[in-house]
Amino acid sequence: MTQDQGQQTKDKGQIPSMSDVILNFAAPLITPEMPPEALQATLRFAMIIWNLPLVPAEKAVQYRTNLLNSMPHEGPQGAVRWANTIEQMLARRRALFPDDRRLLTNVELVNRKGRLDIQTDYSVPEEPAADATKS
Repeated sequence: MTQDQGQQTKDKGQIPSMSDVILNFAAPLITPEMPPEALQATLRFAMIIWNLPLVPAEKAVQYRTNLLNSMPHEGPQGAVRWANTIEQMLARRRALFPDDRRLLTNVELVNRKGRLDIQTDYSVPEEPAADATKS
């Protein structure tokens, strides 16, 4: 269910495909009965969180705030739940993929002859960014 448009792939024996990695990363947010539109939105949500440790600290704070403000929530408890989800996903990113510096530029579900695949585009930043997501 994956296709990579990045610089290196598992087929070359170097690193796992970004499509496989983002699917693994987003797994806690995905349910088997999720319709394609919801899966696409979930993968994009995961992509933004994936990228937070890779951008400069001031941008990471801004992106995180914008992401939280864009999420549908009813009252303060909804905002707290989304903030907790973001924190849990950042902890997952640090625990499972601490050295993966691929910056996702696109993640998309594509229908290939009735089969859904995940296609990703990414780049690898030259300079490591200071991780503003560490608590």
